[in-house]
Amino acid sequence: MNLGDFTLSNFKSTVVGDNIVVTFTMTVAQTIDGKQLPPKPAYRLSVWKKGAGGWQWIRHANLASIPLKHFAVFLICSSKKARGEARDKESNLNV
Repeated sequence: MNLGDFTLSNFKSTVVGDNIVVTFTMTVAQTIDGKQLPPKPAYRLSVWKKGAGGWQWIRHANLASIPLKHFAVFLICSSKKARGEARDKESNLNV
């Protein structure tokens, strides 16, 4: 994936205790699998926490949908990883 020019807009923030939740829209020109995609808005969410050393970025989410092909690959890889972790845990119990 290659990213081109982008814009950030529609910032909104909510303070909850020592945390700030920030939502915004990112519009970016990108190329995926060699295909130039038209720029379209993608929604983002970031969470920041205030600590002794200042603000720390603790979470981020890309709320844009992903192409079904990429999601299928993610599911397959996640499933294989989960099965491998289960086998690892099982073998550790038998030691």
